[in-house]
Formats: sequence, C-alpha cells, structure tokens
Amino acid sequence: MSPCCLALSATLLIAAASSAPAAPSGEELFSAHGCQSCHRIGRIGGNTGPDLSFVGIRRTGAWLDRWLENPQAWKHSTLMPNLRLPKNDRDALVRYLSERKGQDYGDGPRPWEGMTAEGVAKGARIYRIAGCVACHGIGGAGGEPNVNTPGGAIPALRVLVSTYTPEELIRKIRRGSVPIRQDPSGPEPVAMPAWSAVLDGGEIEALVAYLRTFQSSAEDRSF
Repeated sequence: MSPCCLALSATLLIAAASSAPAAPSGEELFSAHGCQSCHRIGRIGGNTGPDLSFVGIRRTGAWLDRWLENPQAWKHSTLMPNLRLPKNDRDALVRYLSERKGQDYGDGPRPWEGMTAEGVAKGARIYRIAGCVACHGIGGAGGEPNVNTPGGAIPALRVLVSTYTPEELIRKIRRGSVPIRQDPSGPEPVAMPAWSAVLDGGEIEALVAYLRTFQSSAEDRSF
C-alpha cells in the first residue's frame, strides 16, 4: 500500500473514532434505567426504595457493584429488578453512586435542617434520608443481609438500643462500627460509617433521641 493510502486510512480511522458516541455517564444511566422512579438523590426521585443521597458514605464501591450485578443474590426478597447491566454500565453507575455524599442538595439546606421540630421528629427524618433505614429497617427491625457475620444479618436496633446509654450511642454513631468477620479470610461485611463526617453533634443527638423510641416486639423478647 502506498504511503498516501496509509495516511488516508489512518485519517479515516481517527475520524471514525472521534465520531463514535461517548459512553453514557453514570448519571445518564441512572436516569435512562428509571432508577429515580424509586430512589431519590437530593430533591429528585421517588421514595419506594432507599434514599441514595448519601449512599457513597454508607456503601463501598465493591458492595454497589455486587448489588447491581445481581440484587437477588444479596437479598432474595428485594423488589429491585436485575437490570443485567453490561460491565461498563455497571462500572459507570458504581462510580456515580460512590460519589453521592450529600452534595446533591447544592447550596440549599438538607431536608432535616431548619426544622421547627427538633429531637425525635428531626432524628426520624435523618434516619430515613441519610439512609440508616436501608440497613437497620423501619423502626429498627433489622434483618438486612450482611455477609460473613454471625447470623448473616444486621441486628435489630430495637433490641440493641436499650443496651447502650445515650452517650454510648452518640459515640458509636460518630465513630462508626466494623462488624467482626465470621471468617477472617472471607469477604468484607457491610460496616457502619463514621457519621461524624456527615452529621454534626446536634444532628447525631436528634438521631439518638429517635433511636431510643424503638421498642422490642414480643417476638424479639422471646427469641
């Protein structure tokens, strides 16, 4: 092939590459797959599934990838559909979700800030919006799966809360908690993050006030 033909071929290849559509971003995929119909990020989205405004604080990229690959493999009863995402799309979504750390409220206040009601009401809103409910369940019922831990599930807060003083709960929430691995060589369980990076002292106190309203059921007490 002559040098002229070679140069023309190279030019055509470069032009074709430059005209290829860019891969969709994680934010675009989140919208394209209708994730916002169930999940809220910032002020946009639904409330059927957990609020994802702070999901990058409370979930690792590895966990998000495992979940998006096959939600039912982690939690059989989940309503989340298996979207059978290609690896590139899953990677883009994981990057996007891992970056969600409360910044999507922009310059405005977060939903619990400026509430006229303090204490329990404010704590209840933090529990829901910051995503505590995604692990600990409604009313602290617990039971969410957690690999490589004794029992294989996140314990019920409505059982545990009464075993801590308010001061101990504040310290635990502020510092976070890493569960003991049942198998030291096994996968890393879901851990509770250090919420001091997100919540101030008054917000953690309000959250604790709400947690202390949880009541053990007769089933819990008989267990």
